[in-house]
Amino acid sequence: MVKDPVCGTYLPQRDAVSLRHGGVDHSFCSAECRDRFKQEH
Repeated sequence: MVKDPVCGTYLPQRDAVSLRHGGVDHSFCSAECRDRFKQEH
């Protein structure tokens, strides 16, 4: 399980939307959360 850093949802890694940012892989529950993270960082 991974935790979406934007909304706090836990989900299986295989279902996550991923983004590499600053050399770190982040996992999100949706493209919307990923895009919000990109805007804020």
